[in-house]
Amino acid sequence: MQRRHEYLGPDPRVAGYHLDVDVEVHIKWWNGLLQDQGMDRQKWRFEVKVDDEGNWLEMND
Repeated sequence: MQRRHEYLGPDPRVAGYHLDVDVEVHIKWWNGLLQDQGMDRQKWRFEVKVDDEGNWLEMND
């Protein structure tokens, strides 16, 4: 298994994760101090909306 050592910033937090079809874990990182987010080598955006019944729904990009 290949390991990567990356700088995660001054305040790294796990915001979520998912498993792909190859059973690899992809972690969504959120840095509260920098107000920055990333997963693998990409940025991600997290938005929510309210449905017709008043429930909050997650809208991932």
